[in-house]
Amino acid sequence: MSLTTSPWRLPIHRLLRLLTLASLLSVNAAQAGARNLTLAESRELAIAAMDPATRRLPKLGLEIIAHSADANYPFYEFEATWDNPEGSVVAGHFSVNRATGEVWVPVACYRIKSKDLTRLQTIMRKRIGLTSSEYHRLRRVAPCVR
Repeated sequence: MSLTTSPWRLPIHRLLRLLTLASLLSVNAAQAGARNLTLAESRELAIAAMDPATRRLPKLGLEIIAHSADANYPFYEFEATWDNPEGSVVAGHFSVNRATGEVWVPVACYRIKSKDLTRLQTIMRKRIGLTSSEYHRLRRVAPCVR
């Protein structure tokens, strides 16, 4: 899926406003109990985790890595690619924890943090009904081995 032709072409601040509005209008997810993030929600988080220069790459795409589509796998893993005629087409790898919304760079084993990403994660966690105590219990899971 090309990001240049997707609905995710909105600037991150506009996307965050839309998601905030949607969460305010939705039924309180916490009453229904926590659920895992969907593939689409995880894709939004992976895009938000990219640095601005990466998001501007020509014909940027974000594809799910097949093994992570299995419902029993705790992360959605994505590979970002772009149209690079002079070298590698891989722009990065991102692992999104289905339960917490944390985004990791699996090959370097670090969690990505940014203001925009944190805002979106807060919205997503409220949407799925994840409590603070559950988040702190679940966040210890990493997609890599140290």
